[in-house]
Amino acid sequence: LGFVLQLLQLGGLRGSTVSRGLQPPSSAVFAGLLALPGGSAVAKLGVALPKAPEEKPEVKRPMPTSIAEARLEIFRGKAETLRANAEWYRFYVGDLIVKTSGATAIDGLSADDPNCAVGLCQAGVALTQIGKVLSSPGSRGGGVALAAIDSALITPMSTLAQTGVWDPDADVDVEEVASKVCRDFQITLRELGQNVKDRKVDAVRTTYEKSLQNLNSYFRAVNSAGLAKPSEAAFLPELPLKQEELEASEYWQVQRKAFEDARDPVLLFQESQALAPRDVR
Repeated sequence: LGFVLQLLQLGGLRGSTVSRGLQPPSSAVFAGLLALPGGSAVAKLGVALPKAPEEKPEVKRPMPTSIAEARLEIFRGKAETLRANAEWYRFYVGDLIVKTSGATAIDGLSADDPNCAVGLCQAGVALTQIGKVLSSPGSRGGGVALAAIDSALITPMSTLAQTGVWDPDADVDVEEVASKVCRDFQITLRELGQNVKDRKVDAVRTTYEKSLQNLNSYFRAVNSAGLAKPSEAAFLPELPLKQEELEASEYWQVQRKAFEDARDPVLLFQESQALAPRDVR
């Protein structure tokens, strides 16, 4: 700083620093002066520096959605999850239901066949797997773990019915109807679980189809609100009740293929090793 002041004094006594062959203080010098404590370069030297542009205050953007729109987004997310879980119930659990009769079992034995010793035939194993889906695995971490069916369907159905997006002036009270159907679905599942324990194969099949009817009633109630178009992921298509209906439907065969691909360990490994996303390849 003393050196700079001397330069300025010399310029004032003998003329400008430029005319004497001296260079004026560089901008780096002024930058260093600005960093000094006690004031700016203007206060130190009396030289006016270019004024830095003022920072504009940050503009707070309004919320992109209203409360109603936010609730609608929550509804869509929950409906998409419920739709995916319903397909799991139709494809995975449905296949187990068919196997309990021995129709798709290699040995051809049904779960209630006397030759299916202590349930170790394929149909008997399938019946045991259904029981695991319906029952709680017990306590975990000091709390009671939910059954797979609770996490996949009952809880999403209950919360979706109470999202608060329904039109209060509509002819049908969607929340009331959906909540009632959800309770009916739970009753049917308890009945299904009892039939599984009793190893009543025919009753297991009919009760499972009844549970599909409960789900379809729920889907009709939710879809009646018109919050999602049939082409959207939040729309809940009715599930086929019979295996023959599933196999005859082109739409459900496409959905089934996608479901199986998502669970195929070979395809999952290939996807993990791919250099680009599937939609780019």
